[in-house]
Amino acid sequence: MDREEYTFTFAYDQVQNFLRIKDRLEPDEYTVVRDVHLTDLENPKYCDRAAVLEMESEAASMFRFGMKQLTIRRTRTEEELAAEEAEAAKNRITINVIMPGGAPTP
Repeated sequence: MDREEYTFTFAYDQVQNFLRIKDRLEPDEYTVVRDVHLTDLENPKYCDRAAVLEMESEAASMFRFGMKQLTIRRTRTEEELAAEEAEAAKNRITINVIMPGGAPTP
Protein backbone atom coordinates (compact mmCIF):
# COMPACT_ATOMS: atom_id res chain seq x y z
CA MET A 1 0.00 0.00 0.00
CA ASP A 2 1.01 3.59 -0.50
CA ARG A 3 1.84 5.87 2.36
CA GLU A 4 -0.23 9.03 2.58
CA GLU A 5 -0.15 12.11 4.77
CA TYR A 6 -2.80 12.32 7.50
CA THR A 7 -3.66 15.17 9.85
CA PHE A 8 -4.93 14.04 13.25
CA THR A 9 -6.88 16.58 15.32
CA PHE A 10 -7.87 15.77 18.91
CA ALA A 11 -8.83 17.43 22.19
CA TYR A 12 -6.19 19.03 24.42
CA ASP A 13 -6.68 16.38 27.10
CA GLN A 14 -6.09 13.50 24.66
CA VAL A 15 -2.41 14.18 23.91
CA GLN A 16 -1.14 11.35 26.12
CA ASN A 17 -3.64 8.93 24.59
CA PHE A 18 -2.49 9.90 21.08
CA LEU A 19 1.18 9.46 21.98
CA ARG A 20 0.46 6.11 23.63
CA ILE A 21 -1.21 4.80 20.46
CA LYS A 22 1.61 6.22 18.30
CA ASP A 23 4.17 4.39 20.45
CA ARG A 24 2.40 1.09 19.75
CA LEU A 25 3.23 1.41 16.05
CA GLU A 26 6.57 0.27 14.68
CA PRO A 27 8.91 3.18 13.85
CA ASP A 28 9.00 2.17 10.17
CA GLU A 29 5.17 2.30 9.91
CA TYR A 30 5.00 6.10 10.11
CA THR A 31 6.97 9.27 9.54
CA VAL A 32 6.31 12.38 11.62
CA VAL A 33 5.79 15.32 9.27
CA ARG A 34 4.75 17.70 12.06
CA ASP A 35 4.66 16.69 15.70
CA VAL A 36 1.82 17.52 18.12
CA HIS A 37 1.09 21.25 17.92
CA LEU A 38 -1.61 23.76 18.88
CA THR A 39 -4.44 24.45 16.46
CA ASP A 40 -5.24 27.89 17.90
CA LEU A 41 -2.40 30.06 19.18
CA GLU A 42 -4.85 32.62 20.64
CA ASN A 43 -6.17 30.18 23.26
CA PRO A 44 -3.31 27.72 23.89
CA LYS A 45 -4.60 26.20 27.12
CA TYR A 46 -7.86 24.70 25.85
CA CYS A 47 -7.47 24.55 22.07
CA ASP A 48 -7.31 21.28 20.16
CA ARG A 49 -4.02 19.67 19.24
CA ALA A 50 -2.98 18.31 15.86
CA ALA A 51 -0.21 16.17 14.40
CA VAL A 52 0.69 15.32 10.81
CA LEU A 53 1.96 11.80 10.10
CA GLU A 54 2.76 9.97 6.89
CA MET A 55 1.55 6.37 7.04
CA GLU A 56 -0.60 3.68 5.48
CA SER A 57 -4.36 3.79 5.93
CA GLU A 58 -4.40 0.67 8.16
CA ALA A 59 -2.01 2.31 10.60
CA ALA A 60 -4.14 5.47 10.63
CA SER A 61 -7.20 3.42 11.55
CA MET A 62 -5.43 2.32 14.77
CA PHE A 63 -5.95 5.86 16.07
CA ARG A 64 -9.65 5.77 15.14
CA PHE A 65 -10.18 2.61 17.22
CA GLY A 66 -8.20 3.92 20.20
CA MET A 67 -9.56 7.46 20.51
CA LYS A 68 -13.15 8.66 20.75
CA GLN A 69 -12.74 12.33 19.87
CA LEU A 70 -10.49 12.30 16.83
CA THR A 71 -10.62 13.81 13.36
CA ILE A 72 -8.46 12.24 10.65
CA ARG A 73 -7.99 14.11 7.37
CA ARG A 74 -6.03 12.73 4.46
CA THR A 75 -4.06 15.30 2.49
CA ARG A 76 -5.51 15.35 -1.02
CA THR A 77 -3.71 16.05 -4.28
CA GLU A 78 -4.75 18.83 -6.66
CA GLU A 79 -6.31 16.24 -9.00
CA GLU A 80 -8.45 14.76 -6.20
CA LEU A 81 -9.61 18.22 -5.11
CA ALA A 82 -10.52 19.13 -8.69
CA ALA A 83 -12.45 15.88 -9.12
CA GLU A 84 -14.38 16.49 -5.88
CA GLU A 85 -15.22 20.05 -6.96
CA ALA A 86 -16.41 18.82 -10.37
CA GLU A 87 -18.63 16.22 -8.67
CA ALA A 88 -20.09 18.85 -6.33
CA ALA A 89 -20.65 21.25 -9.24
CA LYS A 90 -22.84 18.65 -10.99
CA ASN A 91 -25.29 18.79 -8.10
CA ARG A 92 -25.18 22.54 -7.53
CA ILE A 93 -28.05 24.74 -8.70
CA THR A 94 -27.66 28.49 -9.24
CA ILE A 95 -30.69 30.76 -9.09
CA ASN A 96 -30.56 34.37 -10.25
CA VAL A 97 -33.33 36.63 -9.00
CA ILE A 98 -34.04 39.77 -11.01
CA MET A 99 -35.61 42.51 -8.92
CA PRO A 100 -37.73 45.11 -10.76
CA GLY A 101 -35.67 48.23 -11.25
CA GLY A 102 -32.50 46.65 -9.92
CA ALA A 103 -29.53 44.58 -10.93
CA PRO A 104 -29.76 40.78 -10.84
CA THR A 105 -28.66 39.23 -7.57
CA PRO A 106 -27.31 35.70 -7.29
